[in-house]
Amino acid sequence: MTTLLLRARSTVLRRRRAGRYAELSDAAVNVVTNGLTTLAVDRTPCPLRDEATALAHRILDDDHPEDSSLWPPPGPDLPVTNWAQLVRRAPTTEPSSAVA
Repeated sequence: MTTLLLRARSTVLRRRRAGRYAELSDAAVNVVTNGLTTLAVDRTPCPLRDEATALAHRILDDDHPEDSSLWPPPGPDLPVTNWAQLVRRAPTTEPSSAVA
């Protein structure tokens, strides 16, 4: 898995230099590449590992990486600095109170 994540990181950087992913800010590209590198180097299990692996496959297959919850939103600014802040959270549902 380490090789997969690092290959995806290199692919993002190569494609960025070639003019791809122009919709992403430099900060957004850094979040993706740093996230892939961190998970490749740190083999500690974490909740993001499965999604990062799926994203790596999407990047290498050029199969809509933007559909991943770890892919940053397009735009000139990115108000987050890591994947933990970026992950889309499912809305929580408040338990309904019983009506008497």
